[in-house]
Amino acid sequence: MKKITLLIAFVVSFAAFSAAQSPISADEKKVVDLIDESYERVVALLEETVNIPSATEDLKGVRDVGRVFEREFNSIGFQTKWLELPKEMNRAGHFYAETKGTKGKR
Repeated sequence: MKKITLLIAFVVSFAAFSAAQSPISADEKKVVDLIDESYERVVALLEETVNIPSATEDLKGVRDVGRVFEREFNSIGFQTKWLELPKEMNRAGHFYAETKGTKGKR
């Protein structure tokens, strides 16, 4: 966990240093503000997921991580499902999330 915390601190510090080097646009400022507002929640989510034992062959653990992502993606309007793999593969499967849009590139 310490390595991840240090990595996050480095990224945030680098972003702050870079922002101090040149003025940022209004859109960039919005992104920085969103990151600042979301920081604690995002770190808590990261901590929650990395603390779930989920090695490749730990099928329950992989599914548990999938449930965390299912919760998060569902909260922002995605439809989610778990794609099963054949039993003989001894893998948990794949988490899949999608959303239907009406704007932007497809």
